[in-house]
Amino acid sequence: MCKYLSQFGSYWPTRVTPPARYNTAHDPALSVEFAQDGKSLCAILQKENTVALFQVAKQESGYELKHISNAVDFLPGAALKKAKISVQFQSGVQSGAFLYHEYSNHTVVLSDLRGNHELNRFSAAAGTSGKTLLSPCSKFILGFGDSAEIRGWAVIFKSGSYASTKKLHSLCGHKSHVSQAAFFPDSSKLISLSDASGFKIHDFNSADWQRDDTPREVECFPNQWGLVDSIQISPDSLVLTLVQHSSIKFISLRTKVLLLEIKDIFNAAIKSAEFSPDSELVAVAGDRCVRIFKNLAGLVAKAHESKANLMSPNCNETYKNRLLEELKSDQKKINELQKLLSA
Repeated sequence: MCKYLSQFGSYWPTRVTPPARYNTAHDPALSVEFAQDGKSLCAILQKENTVALFQVAKQESGYELKHISNAVDFLPGAALKKAKISVQFQSGVQSGAFLYHEYSNHTVVLSDLRGNHELNRFSAAAGTSGKTLLSPCSKFILGFGDSAEIRGWAVIFKSGSYASTKKLHSLCGHKSHVSQAAFFPDSSKLISLSDASGFKIHDFNSADWQRDDTPREVECFPNQWGLVDSIQISPDSLVLTLVQHSSIKFISLRTKVLLLEIKDIFNAAIKSAEFSPDSELVAVAGDRCVRIFKNLAGLVAKAHESKANLMSPNCNETYKNRLLEELKSDQKKINELQKLLSA
């Protein structure tokens, strides 16, 4: 598998734009996160235990990274684990924004975008197994891992200004500790996993959680693939990935079948796995290395989706022709990739 992927040199640009740089004065930057519009980013500085905020400015010669400010260390007694520039939208218009801080003791701090003024803080989870999750739409924060329930909070803005953080009714239904959870890319659904109950999917479109109407469970299926370290959903919502130590399994969200497994990617455990925004690539980090794989499973899942849509009674002639063209194109890519795999 790795041999086949190493042949995809054509995916890399032949001319690289000079990189934008910023010297953090020997303070290790633990992670970086872009804002949704790509015009700014934040980085966690280990020694200062804070967030450095940058503006990404495009110049004729490339890009410039302008340092805006460093946020306050809101919790000196705990290590900062995650930070994100979070933006909410309503009907395509920005309705609110805040800086999200997540600490090692599962305390969540919300601040203004410059990180100077604290808006709210709360403990989202507990214990060594506790985990915290921010929805892609930046409206919901979840805490789980220490019990069979998934706790939720809504970050509420009114007229563009922060109003409150509301504790929501918990999502229940699992019979043992919830070990994993992930939002669908559009925040419309949540998939969660526990040892006793397997996978459950809650539909956020079916209810107004913020107004005490709890999202309902719409699907449940067993975990037949073993212990899972983390889960991710592709941006096109077709594929569920299961990270298992140094391997990744790709599951079709429609058919719940194993599409592909990449074994022994590293000698040690995988630290992180992320899809590219177009779902075509998967980046995997671990063992002091980053590897990028072509998402063959996504092509197969997309082909399955097209075939299912072709069978729909609502498929008119125009849509049918478009699906057939897409299916033909996807099948050609699959055949080419499989040929490389067997080479």
